Parts: sequence; structure tokens; C-alpha cells
Amino acid sequence: GELPQLAQRIQHSTATFDRMSDELTRAATSTRTAMDGTRQFTSETLPEIHQLVLELHDLTQSLQRVSGELEQNPSALLYGKSAAKRGPGE
Repeated sequence: GELPQLAQRIQHSTATFDRMSDELTRAATSTRTAMDGTRQFTSETLPEIHQLVLELHDLTQSLQRVSGELEQNPSALLYGKSAAKRGPGE
């Protein structure tokens, strides 16, 4: 009686352990893949985003400068910037 039941429990425990081991392996692989993606994002994408933000900042400053110039001299849109006025004696 007891020996076959013990053998059956051991077999069941071994099968359960094998399933758990397989699940842990899959989880580790999934975690490794996620970490690789995070590493790639950090090393490649973040610097590109930073560069894009810097370029957008420069563009915004340029647009503000042009907007200010057009407010001061709207005809510059049609005729371009006029030459600087000459001072006395020039």
C-alpha cells in the first residue's frame, strides 16, 4: 500500500518540479528579452530623443526671432530684411 502511493507522490512532485523549472526558464528568457529592450532604449533611443529636443528648442528660438522681426517690420516678409540704416557720417 504505502510504497506505491509514495512512488506516485514522488512522480507527481517530480512532474510539478519540471513544470515549475520550465516556467522559470521561460520567465527568465522573457525578463532577459525585456532587459535587452530596455538597454537598447536607454542607449539608443534616449540620446536620439535628447538630440531631437535640443533641435526643437533651437527651432523654437529661431521661430520666435523671425516672429519678432516680422512684428517690427512686416514688409520683410515680402521684401526681405532691409540693410541696417547708416549712422551719421557713414
